[in-house]
Amino acid sequence: MQPQRGFQNVADIIAFLRANPRAGTFGSAGVGTSSHLSGVMFGQRIGVELTHVPYRGTAPNMQAVLTGEILFAIDNAPASAPQVRAGTLRALAVSPARRWSQFPDIPTMREAGIADFDVSSWYGIVVPAATPRAIIDRLSQAFLRALADPAIAARMREFGAEPWPAGPDEYQAFMRAEEAAWGPVVRAAGANAG
Repeated sequence: MQPQRGFQNVADIIAFLRANPRAGTFGSAGVGTSSHLSGVMFGQRIGVELTHVPYRGTAPNMQAVLTGEILFAIDNAPASAPQVRAGTLRALAVSPARRWSQFPDIPTMREAGIADFDVSSWYGIVVPAATPRAIIDRLSQAFLRALADPAIAARMREFGAEPWPAGPDEYQAFMRAEEAAWGPVVRAAGANAG
């Protein structure tokens, strides 16, 4: 969000969007991306149909916010954090359920009054389904050891990632829960897996 727009918090932008729904433009890095689906979810949660403007990647999406071409974006931390630090963008909230360690003073969307909003981009490591469990366990242990290394964890945080060590079973359960949670949003967005 551009600081000159005057929005100080999520309540300000919600009030504006409800009074001016046609001005509710949000950008994304493309159709079906986390930034697209997060914007759709935000609109669903506040009861306003927003206009999605897809760009070809994160850089043009951030540029559109900076120039005022779109009203806002919900994008990944590595894309927006430098602009927030420079004062050219204002972060109104972070989308995960917990505050981000790099910006501990910025509230979460839940804290800002958007119930049931917990959005994080995440990365995981997968192998072919036929991989023997012994190999899966060995790989998992190696990755968990790496994530436990304070230097690796610190470096990941510099890039906007919060290490979340999970074993194979926990990760599988998480992916299934994410699929169930995002299904309705994907359908509402008109996105599909191809």
